[in-house]
Amino acid sequence: TRLRDSAFKQTLAELPVGAEVDVEEPKGQFALPEDSSRPYVFIAGGIGITPMKAMAESAERARLDWRMVYLGRTRSTMAFQQELSDAFGDRVTIWADDERGGFFDLATVLAEPVDGTLIYSCGPEPLLAAVEGATTCPLPEAEVCCGFGGLFAVKMSAISGRQ
Repeated sequence: TRLRDSAFKQTLAELPVGAEVDVEEPKGQFALPEDSSRPYVFIAGGIGITPMKAMAESAERARLDWRMVYLGRTRSTMAFQQELSDAFGDRVTIWADDERGGFFDLATVLAEPVDGTLIYSCGPEPLLAAVEGATTCPLPEAEVCCGFGGLFAVKMSAISGRQ
């Protein structure tokens, strides 16, 4: 992760060596639904690639229809990018802002979804807000669900006029 002075990191830095801490189990909806007939789009930003990578691997093992967009500021800070490229080829779009001269246009990925497409995104809050904005504006009938741990899922169903 980038070094920032978040409240969590400040608290962590202030802990004495050997301090005991309570740790909770992971929270969230980082699992694919059992309906394997629907296409999936995984959108990951920064360290949000960790659960998205696992979901893509599960989707691949299950032979599901899926693709991924992995966004980051610089390729050198993007975990797993070479592994994803090697394993999944053109199913994965890797976008480093510094190489491409700016931010990725999410509307290009979300503009023409197939009915029933499930979109999962994990990353920083601005990315999640951008995904939400890109899906709920042009797709008013989409059902939006948010979960813990930064997972944001947009279930697109019954989108009229789309095949």
